Amino acid sequence: MSLALLVACAMQAASVNWNTGPLKTPGAGGVPTTTNVSDANGPWTVIAMFWTDDGGAAGAPVVLTAGAMDTTASLGSFSAITSDSFAIGSTYWGQLTITDNAGNWTRSTSVSSFVIVPTGNTAFNTGNFTWEPTWTAVPEPTSMALLALGVAAVGLRRRFRK
Repeated sequence: MSLALLVACAMQAASVNWNTGPLKTPGAGGVPTTTNVSDANGPWTVIAMFWTDDGGAAGAPVVLTAGAMDTTASLGSFSAITSDSFAIGSTYWGQLTITDNAGNWTRSTSVSSFVIVPTGNTAFNTGNFTWEPTWTAVPEPTSMALLALGVAAVGLRRRFRK
């Protein structure tokens, strides 16, 4: 009986409550403005990614059945509670990425470690990570395709000129 109880305790799983903290919209050069991200200037999607610890570095991905993304900003912040996929007392790594749904801008946090607490949900928030200082413009697919086509045309022209 005590062996079964020990195994049950060792198999306990916990959830992670992640939160972005307030996020500001991208401005000129990707510098954050003073305007909170919201449904009015979005929509936006935040995706949470977590990995197991591999000797002090991010290892295998943690597969979440719930709580991997949030699309509704509340006062410029996003949050969710993950599924019960985390072992109590274990170290994990996490990263959040926000993208506007038009695909023009993206911004990510640092990949940071945290330990799962024995009771309640573990917090993964601005106390654990830092955001990149600026937003990154995502290149338009058509522009990239035209650039690739131009490079190919120059290469073919040189090849057949000889």
